[in-house]
Amino acid sequence: MDAYKRINRLFELLSIGISAAGAQAIISLLLLLPGVQMSPGIGIIITGIGVVILNEIVSHLLQDFYSSFEPIRRIFLGKQYVEETWIEFIFLRNTIESVSITTIESCGLELQTHGYNYDLNGNLRYDFNSQQDMVKMEWAVFRYAYEDRPFQGENTSVEGVAHIKFGITKDKPSMYTGAFLHTGTGKLTGIEARLIKDKKDLALLQEPSQVRNIVQKYVEERLKEIKGDAATAVALSTGA
Repeated sequence: MDAYKRINRLFELLSIGISAAGAQAIISLLLLLPGVQMSPGIGIIITGIGVVILNEIVSHLLQDFYSSFEPIRRIFLGKQYVEETWIEFIFLRNTIESVSITTIESCGLELQTHGYNYDLNGNLRYDFNSQQDMVKMEWAVFRYAYEDRPFQGENTSVEGVAHIKFGITKDKPSMYTGAFLHTGTGKLTGIEARLIKDKKDLALLQEPSQVRNIVQKYVEERLKEIKGDAATAVALSTGA
């Protein structure tokens, strides 16, 4: 079951229920005031207006509460919790073109993503982020619009859309695949991402001087895996 849809529905019902109860309580308090009289029709209209206003306020409060407490999100989302730091290998024509360090985190009841892209030597190329209100999670597919801002050279940002799918296992996802499409150029690149599990590496990523080494480490490991996979494929095809 899609935990993200379930959570949105739950908070929607909570918000409406709390707002309706609050509006009714306000009407009841007003009627207790000396000299205040209200026809049923007026009461219904005021209640309706109160529900609309309170629902906006309560909805924001519930979203802020949910977004502020990670343990609650972990409980609600269970194995669909993906708010982690990931390393993305960006492929162009089956070759790793660059690498991104990507953070996925909560933004109200939705997700957002942001990070930095590097060349294979660990040099910063651009930073990026998803665009608010242009994200959609339908487990296990995450779609979002994004904006890239080049670190040097070009002065203009690049916009695009991403479509990624998390690998479903008996535990929380540790990888995802997908593609980026740059809307201006039509350039399509593939994505293969892995969860950064090593706490030491996560700590080193907070130190700007160490990011290059971490990027190079993961690039070397992935290139070795690709080389090994290719060798295995050749051996199987030749019957060795």
